[in-house]
Amino acid sequence: ATAADKADAAHEFRRAGELRERAIQRGAKTPTVPFAAACSYARAGDRDRAFAMLDRAIAVGFRDLDELTAHPDLAALHGDPRWTPLVARVTDARAAFRKAHADPANARFETSDIARFWRVYDQLPSAADPAALLETEYLDVGSAGLQEFIPDRITSGQKLLQAIQHHPKYFAALRKATQTVATLEPEVRQELRNLQKLYADATFPDIYYVVGAMSSGGTATPSGLVMGVELFGRGPGVPLDEMNDWHRAVIADTATLASITAHELIHFQQNLQANTLLDRAFIEGSAD
Repeated sequence: ATAADKADAAHEFRRAGELRERAIQRGAKTPTVPFAAACSYARAGDRDRAFAMLDRAIAVGFRDLDELTAHPDLAALHGDPRWTPLVARVTDARAAFRKAHADPANARFETSDIARFWRVYDQLPSAADPAALLETEYLDVGSAGLQEFIPDRITSGQKLLQAIQHHPKYFAALRKATQTVATLEPEVRQELRNLQKLYADATFPDIYYVVGAMSSGGTATPSGLVMGVELFGRGPGVPLDEMNDWHRAVIADTATLASITAHELIHFQQNLQANTLLDRAFIEGSAD
């Protein structure tokens, strides 16, 4: 993603699209990657590949009608006869998603990335290239939620390795706390049911619990809610002396994870642009 972003910045749009297609071939699961590839190809003037990537994005879950119709990179496609049917497909995809996720019972509670992380973590001391191991055996093969967490929060295997190396005692003590996350599912599902009682039009996406790079406790993404469990390790026997002031302030106990998941669930319902401080106050305040 970083290389593709750099290619876009250099106006090498076709190369950016090709780099994102390679990422898809290597296992990228989220609709974000093919949608970005479509934008790059559209800017390169390659409508056929742009539409092919939009088809791919819809196939793997793209449903953001506002993003599709308002994105300036795709404006050149609006006059193409393929555009109107594509908009209709995204409209249908959005409606189908809302219908499929109207019941809290249908939301998946996904913790497989936690177990995957610790399997790779145990191999790091003997790995010839630990960053590459994290990249290929954790990030590249992770869930759609984990992959949504990468661009703005993990960045790369190298960045994740640096987080581990900067906080070795904390990560060494973190495993036990992360292994209790699965036991929180009943409490989290009760939070989902509580929202349904309060707001009948709520949508309940899948929820992914992942190990990130000490940068974010959670976010709402197109794939669902993604929670960075490494920021919920506070407890007996977990050292915090390696932490900066921000980490000391935000690292919480695992028991608080259900309420923070509920916070991100509210963000998933929101469709608001945060252009001012007041916007952010409403967005974050209502989630709180």
